[in-house]
Amino acid sequence: MKNTLKMLTMMFTCIIGLHNLGYSQSTYEIENTEDVDMLLLGTSSIHDWEMAAKTVTGEAKFVIKSDSAIALIALDSLTFVLEVEDLESDHSKLRKNAYKALKSDEFENIQYKLSSSIIFSEKGGYLLITFGELTIACVTKEIEMDVHVVVNENSTITCTGTYHLKMTDYGVKPPSFMFGAMKTGDDITLEYAVVYKKSV
Repeated sequence: MKNTLKMLTMMFTCIIGLHNLGYSQSTYEIENTEDVDMLLLGTSSIHDWEMAAKTVTGEAKFVIKSDSAIALIALDSLTFVLEVEDLESDHSKLRKNAYKALKSDEFENIQYKLSSSIIFSEKGGYLLITFGELTIACVTKEIEMDVHVVVNENSTITCTGTYHLKMTDYGVKPPSFMFGAMKTGDDITLEYAVVYKKSV
């Protein structure tokens, strides 16, 4: 009992200390589709391909120090949800077969949830080495992903990065079409640039 009280006292003291030092935790949301740029890039037996999404939802909790100069101290949580059938392509057959391969009729979304992160300063912003869970077609994998973060002058926060994955790791069979003449590769690259805005 004494140890529990001691631990709670220490935690309470730390929280008060952070508040007095000018630290604040705020919730940010992805709101404006104009601030979203998310691509799935892949290869095939004929040519490279890409699918783009402009509608992504999610939120993040950033710890900011703002007493003198604005500084990012930590990322406490982050999520994003991408609707599979929001992915668009100039090739209608690729789009149709991609939805089928990703089982969009059963599993509507691709989801990511942060577990933890380590933050480093880098030129122009911050590098976050993040650990979290990526769910595709109801298969969840723990992944490590580098996220580059910039705190903008208008108080929004931009997150960008690239992540490489294999479709078969998530039980997804690489789609093919044109009666099998065009077969997509197993490797996919996810590229993203997302702007988080402070919740009102």
